[in-house]
Amino acid sequence: MENKKLVDHLLVDYFEVDKNKINEDTRLIEDLGFDSLDSVDMLVVLESKVKTKIDPNDFRQCKTLSDVYQVVEKIKSEKTNISA
Repeated sequence: MENKKLVDHLLVDYFEVDKNKINEDTRLIEDLGFDSLDSVDMLVVLESKVKTKIDPNDFRQCKTLSDVYQVVEKIKSEKTNISA
């Protein structure tokens, strides 16, 4: 599943975010009302979906959905390089 679709699907299904609020510029805290617990939950769910650990420091830096998409891309790319 493409990274954007994966993250967007997760937001709608796990966090009940209105899909009309989802775009690359959507801010996790200001627009979606995420708090630190929501961020941890999202990290755990993402890890289960991509089947690898995500560095919490990378994820902590995410301010927008674009940032989240980039972290997922980075992790998937690293995972592919390790497997090759």
